[in-house]
Amino acid sequence: FSRDVHPAAPLAPLAAFNEMHDVGMCALRLGCHFVVETLAHAKDKSLLPEWVRMLQMWLHRSPVACRWFLLQSEAAGWVRSLLLACTVSEMREKFAQLLLHAAAVLRPLELHLYPIAPLLPETAPPVVV
Repeated sequence: FSRDVHPAAPLAPLAAFNEMHDVGMCALRLGCHFVVETLAHAKDKSLLPEWVRMLQMWLHRSPVACRWFLLQSEAAGWVRSLLLACTVSEMREKFAQLLLHAAAVLRPLELHLYPIAPLLPETAPPVVV
């Protein structure tokens, strides 16, 4: 994995990430697919915390992997199926942790892409008589 991502680098489409053959990226993709498509549907989820920790370690090392994970989560319907439709609270919580972790890694690198309007000064609410 490479942490070298220029803050102004253009965001690549999901297809570009899926064509990457870096060993670390392939391992991350395989791990994510295993957690979402296999472990999420398993009766015994005792390995889920360990898998999530491992995926978080990989995501922490690579903003490129974080971008892939967030794009893949949306494109493959993982967000909908695991946060909205999933009835297993532990799975929803762990998947949300992965999403938040990936977003937290990308935040300092991509914050400039999302201009924030200055906050208006607070005004006192009108007094109703």
